Amino acid sequence: MQENGLKYKLKPLKLIFNCAKILKNTAFQAIISICFVLFFSDHLPLSMTRSFYTLSLLIRDLLMYVLPIAIFFYIASMLAELKQQAFLLIGVLLLFEALSNSLSISYAYGIGFSFYNKINLSNNTFQGMEGLSPYFNIGQFRPKFYTVDKGTLLGVIIGLFLAIESGPTFIQSLQRSKDFINLIFSKFFGKLIPLMVFGFLLNLEKSGFLTGLTHSYGLAFVIILLGILVYLIFLFSVAGAFRISEIFRQIKNIWPVGLIAFTSSSSAATMPFTISAVEKNVKVPSFSRLIIPATTNIQQIGDCIANVFFGLLILKQFNFPFPEINIWLPFMTVYVLARFTTAGMVGGAIFILIPIFEKYLGFTPEMSSILLALNLLFDPIITSTNVLANGALCVIFEKVWLTIKSLQFKPH
Repeated sequence: MQENGLKYKLKPLKLIFNCAKILKNTAFQAIISICFVLFFSDHLPLSMTRSFYTLSLLIRDLLMYVLPIAIFFYIASMLAELKQQAFLLIGVLLLFEALSNSLSISYAYGIGFSFYNKINLSNNTFQGMEGLSPYFNIGQFRPKFYTVDKGTLLGVIIGLFLAIESGPTFIQSLQRSKDFINLIFSKFFGKLIPLMVFGFLLNLEKSGFLTGLTHSYGLAFVIILLGILVYLIFLFSVAGAFRISEIFRQIKNIWPVGLIAFTSSSSAATMPFTISAVEKNVKVPSFSRLIIPATTNIQQIGDCIANVFFGLLILKQFNFPFPEINIWLPFMTVYVLARFTTAGMVGGAIFILIPIFEKYLGFTPEMSSILLALNLLFDPIITSTNVLANGALCVIFEKVWLTIKSLQFKPH
């Protein structure tokens, strides 16, 4: 009897504990941020919205200062531990990236072919959407050479060198540095995710992104959004070995990261959270710390699908014929190779890719300006797709790599 009374008294405490646990959940906090912005952002004074946006930019800029160093330690330590397998891993990874991008571009070509004669785009002039202006921006002081891709390249070089010639003391130092970086991400940046999402959401609402999205290229947006969704489902189905429970488990682990990418429009700034999420989906958690940084700037599925699809529709808009295979194959080949040189910044890749559209598909400067505007306009969705797809592809690549490794390095 006393035990039942004790249990009855403890129930409210347990309920309070569970509620507190939910309130600490980052995904729950992000959802609360979205709801608040949608329903109450109009009632916030401009000074307050600018302050939150400035704080979000500050968090993202601090991330961008830390990331090149973090990525260096992640990749160098992982490759050093792989020893003789490191060179094979890099070769297989590059081939995997090329095939992955080629598949997504071909998929966009198929969507464009299906809807080429069923959709028309108006020749409206895109007006620049004016968002919030921050009170200050420390990102402007970051040197141009100090980027994630430089940290990736240096990490690969040092990691491969250490895979050949490495002392245990140096490898231990790399491991300790990597653990310290992990501590910074988990105890500092990880706690600031909802705040960063909140500020960027306020900016999206202020700029009219959500309403402008549907008014300009509404039908095209619906088509490409459904196309992207189908492709993501396909990738997660492969990653989850077509088991429903495993597919849902992987999506559950990574969808909050897609939300962060949507609001920040930066795959690089989202990278620490992507790594943490993918660690829960792969068999070897440290594997994601090598693959995600190495592929973030190269394997951008959202860019490949959306930009190629919009490029085809712009051809239709300007009365160009649908490109035949003999024109398309050279375009796709150069496009895939160009993906290895592009930087992961807001709308950054398109500046390198536009000359390819002009050379191989005959784009005029006017057509290129529309493609550029569409890329910038849809960048949050593109970036979110890149991050989610990379999460699934990392799991797929791990399966490929483990299979190759078992065949290559099995005892004779």
